[in-house]
Amino acid sequence: MRYTKVLSECYSGCTTVFRPFLNDIEVSVEKGVRQGDPVSPNLFAACLESVIRWSTSGVLIDGRRLNNLRFADDIVLITSSPDDASEMLRLLDEEGRKAGLNINTTKTK
Repeated sequence: MRYTKVLSECYSGCTTVFRPFLNDIEVSVEKGVRQGDPVSPNLFAACLESVIRWSTSGVLIDGRRLNNLRFADDIVLITSSPDDASEMLRLLDEEGRKAGLNINTTKTK
């Protein structure tokens, strides 16, 4: 995906400084986007747009299909059956990996 390369360039050569005791320690940022960075939620949403393309999964509410809710880095999958939920989770994992996203199974319910 092109936008990941552009964002990688924005973060290349970045460092961060922390002070655990009295001396500053400078560390280079090797990968990822810092939590709290203004681009984090937008980057996550942009990656998910190409991942979540379910036209038949979910539930109909007033004629509109609802299959997921997203906030920051959290996703709620909405479905009418356990089988659909399993398939949505499988597709999310499979397509998400292509975009460099991984499901944190320790936080998944």
